[in-house]
Amino acid sequence: MYVTTILFIVVFLTGCQSSSNSNATPSNSKIYLYAEACDSNENVAKTKVFQSLEQNSSLPSISRYSSLKLKEDEPKFCYEASVNAHQWHEYSSNLEKRAQRILQMEQEQNSTRFYSEKSSWIDTLLIARHDFNTELKQAGKIAPVLSVPLDTNRTRLMSTLNTKPSVKMDYRPCKHRSNYKCQLGFVSKVKDEDKRLSYVWDFGDGHSSTHKNPLYTYVKEGKYTITLSVKDSADVKSSVSTTIKVAKSRQPFAKFRTQKAVYTSGERITFKNYSYSDTSKITHYSWNFGDGKTSTQKNSTHSYHKQGRYFVTLKACSKNWYCSKASKKLKIKEVKALIDAKQGSKIEDYVAEHGEPSEKIVKAKALMTAYKYGHIWLLSKRGKIECAVKEEGLSTNLMGQPKKCYWHERHAKEYMVELK
Repeated sequence: MYVTTILFIVVFLTGCQSSSNSNATPSNSKIYLYAEACDSNENVAKTKVFQSLEQNSSLPSISRYSSLKLKEDEPKFCYEASVNAHQWHEYSSNLEKRAQRILQMEQEQNSTRFYSEKSSWIDTLLIARHDFNTELKQAGKIAPVLSVPLDTNRTRLMSTLNTKPSVKMDYRPCKHRSNYKCQLGFVSKVKDEDKRLSYVWDFGDGHSSTHKNPLYTYVKEGKYTITLSVKDSADVKSSVSTTIKVAKSRQPFAKFRTQKAVYTSGERITFKNYSYSDTSKITHYSWNFGDGKTSTQKNSTHSYHKQGRYFVTLKACSKNWYCSKASKKLKIKEVKALIDAKQGSKIEDYVAEHGEPSEKIVKAKALMTAYKYGHIWLLSKRGKIECAVKEEGLSTNLMGQPKKCYWHERHAKEYMVELK
């Protein structure tokens, strides 16, 4: 049974150029790559030389095959392969051109890559560069080459490679998503290592903005294509677009206001109605004040008797019964009622000192008169101060229109105000 042997040796013959002068045009002196493959079968030996050179040396061609020798103890066929200096220089030049093509391809591809895929793109570049450097290293073991290894430092590539900004956009619709004659809020969502970015919004109706997150109002119905373009300091740009529909809504738009968000118990609150409709008249209103009380007036007033937080809801409906709602949270604080009036003192003396009341109610039959100061009513009988009542207490059925100052203890605690 015959044994096959494969051996690689690089031999520089006398007269070959020095490696220190590798960039000069080489002479035809030969550089032999000695590859010995022996086998009792001549074709097998030749095939093994081919396979070994193609798999391990990455040489461009094999110039010559010849029988080398026969061993003394048993006959074998042995083959060798070689390339000359001119062929090697051509191969080395092609390696250098390949390196340039790799770098050029990277530069062209960089402008099409986004920041969000930068890491995976660099992984792809590193694989190609590593493969090239491996072949370059193998070639260098045979003879000097013109090219130099490509940089495979990931950190340096991350810092020098400039990709397109990754751009997304969003917007906040308005008026039940009709977007008609109301402010839409546009939001840019950009990722990029460059902090000096410029923004251009095209709203599709001939108007634009250079703000990062602009507000915009459409005054005509239709479909509009909004485009956001973002450019970095190196003029590398990317864009994203979306389409929105602007149309009048059949639903009315419920809206109301109060002067403030915090009131005291008993304080009268005015609810101003600003509801409107783009297509039809609003004919029905419904208020829910969150304490069990309701109203169907367009503009309403209400007072809360207990402290707490209340959700006020207004429902506005058109004549075709298209409806919408608006809500607001109010905070009601309990304020201890104080008044510097003395029971049994003359009411005329109090009025002389504090001025005329904001309101006055006279109950002739009951010989009672009520004087309003702030949110408190002073009740006098026959000209003398008898008691003080909170504003909401005066309007209850317990009191009527000034009638008495003696209530059940439970109601007195809730509505009566202590005097001096």
